[in-house]
Amino acid sequence: MTIQENETAMGPKDLGIVEKNAMVEVAEVKDLNLKTADLAMEVAFQSYGMEIDEATNRKILRKIDLYVCSLMCIVYAVQYLDKVTNSFASIMGLRTDLNITGSQYSWIGSVFYIAYLVFEFPASYSLQRFPIAKTVGAFVIAWGFVLCMTALPTNYGGFLTTRIFLGMLESAVTPAFVLLTSQWYKSEEQFTRTSFWVGCNGLGSIIGSLTAYGLAKRQEAGTLPISGWRLLFVIVGVVTIALGIIFILVIPDVPAKAWFLTEEEKLLVVERIRSNKQGFGNRKFKMDQVKEAFTDVRLYLNFLVMVLIDIPNGGMTNFQSKFCLYFKHFKTKSEKKKD
Repeated sequence: MTIQENETAMGPKDLGIVEKNAMVEVAEVKDLNLKTADLAMEVAFQSYGMEIDEATNRKILRKIDLYVCSLMCIVYAVQYLDKVTNSFASIMGLRTDLNITGSQYSWIGSVFYIAYLVFEFPASYSLQRFPIAKTVGAFVIAWGFVLCMTALPTNYGGFLTTRIFLGMLESAVTPAFVLLTSQWYKSEEQFTRTSFWVGCNGLGSIIGSLTAYGLAKRQEAGTLPISGWRLLFVIVGVVTIALGIIFILVIPDVPAKAWFLTEEEKLLVVERIRSNKQGFGNRKFKMDQVKEAFTDVRLYLNFLVMVLIDIPNGGMTNFQSKFCLYFKHFKTKSEKKKD
């Protein structure tokens, strides 16, 4: 119904009363939300009603992809690399130097994921309670430090302890990236961007394989100052620490504070995701949302999918290098038999 039609039906005086009441309600909601609701509610009120043309939308999206998505991809690749360093180290002298048996090595792989699972709950809570970008950066720096310290143990117990702490600290990155993706992208853009940073697991494996191969060759030549597997942990750990620092400096805690956006673009980036109807985050724990999540069948379907994916994934992460080594030996024996 148009304003003219409203005036005809209600009269100009009634319309004025409705408009006045609406303004009061908006003011009350604004005051309430600024105290207890979304982290960017004030900006959301400022951007309300702004329209984004297609050219401006593409420009903002390119900036977000360049600074946010690309860095998430790199960090996720390095996270996977940090996981598989254990596998590379196992064929570079780790088990021999620390006198690790087969069952003990299996436990080294298991405790990482047990710690990851248990600490996922406090890690996720900390992401909600504290500024997300700084929290993620702190976790990345901490696990990079632990990875460097993994080069120090001289026995099974010491190495096992470092893997427990590594699993605890790495548990924050995946839920954090899910939150960041939902903050920055419209719902129809989130699947593609999530595929990008999850797919970088493969990039991490490639980089790790090349690094381990180079160190193994140098170790065979006797040109390394310390054992190749120890140096591998130090190198990857230092890279991880550097990425954590970069993450804190580059990624803002909320899109409305992005240093790489103009003042107008900060408002428009808020307006872009208004259709998501989820906001930028909230530091209040809401039990009604927990109940709503547990009554959604999609939660259980997603849980089932993740279990089916991650059970074989854990084995492959921990034993993939040994699988490749055994395959190489098997292939060599087969070729000798043919000769």
